[in-house]
Amino acid sequence: MTKVTLWGTSFAKLGDEAQLLAVATLLRSLDPDCDLALLSRPREEATRNYPDIRQIRLANLPGSIRRLAASDVVVVVGAPFFEHWRQALGCLFVFACAVTLRKPIVAYGVTIFDLKTRWGRSIYRRLLNRLEFIAVRERIAEGTLRRLGIHVPIHLIVDTRAVLNETRGERLDGYLAGLGIDRATPIICVTTRFIDENAPAWVKRDHQFTADHVRNADQALSMAAAELLRMAQLLVIPMHPDLEDDQAMTAMLGRQTETPERIHLLPKLSVTALIDLLGRSEMVISSRLSSTVFALSQATPTIALAYEPRQIDLMDRTGSPELAVDWRSLEAREFASMCVRVWDARQEIRTRLGPYAGHNTRRALQDSKLLLPYLRGT
Repeated sequence: MTKVTLWGTSFAKLGDEAQLLAVATLLRSLDPDCDLALLSRPREEATRNYPDIRQIRLANLPGSIRRLAASDVVVVVGAPFFEHWRQALGCLFVFACAVTLRKPIVAYGVTIFDLKTRWGRSIYRRLLNRLEFIAVRERIAEGTLRRLGIHVPIHLIVDTRAVLNETRGERLDGYLAGLGIDRATPIICVTTRFIDENAPAWVKRDHQFTADHVRNADQALSMAAAELLRMAQLLVIPMHPDLEDDQAMTAMLGRQTETPERIHLLPKLSVTALIDLLGRSEMVISSRLSSTVFALSQATPTIALAYEPRQIDLMDRTGSPELAVDWRSLEAREFASMCVRVWDARQEIRTRLGPYAGHNTRRALQDSKLLLPYLRGT
């Protein structure tokens, strides 16, 4: 039995949960009996939902070291390479243990942001060059690594979450009815990213934050919502366990409409229910990379509101670069008009996206063969 230890993300957010679930799905498609463990703070809900992925608190140093010592391979998932001392310390610990114990480390389905600090470039250059290979999900991440001076093999793969394209019989109609949502009225889903002056320093730095950008974006989103509410109802999907930011964004969306009651903030969804809902939606406005991936996997017309370049890269790879817009360049009337145009062309866009969705699922399974040399059960 192959023992695979995962590290780099957690079950805290819906998008991160999906990354873990996708990598687990791909690993088990290659080796059905592999033993999976995640170095992260254990979460009760994840333990219930995914009992076959053991959770070990990284801060439990003896437990983490024992697991790493027993592992056949360490797989880094997500985007753990932030320029924050806690994140860098976690990277140093995991990598140092794996190297000392002579365990292979691979990065699979990761991203990396353009590093801005000298210490960040120095530390992560040394760490990343100890990997067996790095499989990134965006071309911009590939370019960032090459500029950083990484000499290990770098592979460009599709987002692993593309493999999570099948729903599992979620009782979505009853769920929505219980929330007072009329299924006879068309649905537009919105996933938001709330940014204000209290955003963390690294967010401001990486997203080139200014107060003017926020004001313009808020005005554009609320004007677009007012236009779209004439045709449909808006469902705001929280992607983070703390609903405070989503509540603020929901209130902001209703500023310019006479029917704010047609905007619904949903409770937290499961990954499969989210995919089901995005598939049933007439269109999606997505500020989150994971929800964009899910919506595209269902061939749902999607406007990618890009807070950083990964969204633009993804839409370019779908052959629909016109459906991505940089949040820093939002202009209210122009964005509202864009949303209406996508609404009017939604059937044509869905037809165009259909082949892309199927291709990405097949590609995700094909890409995963990069992991085969590290699995003993195949």
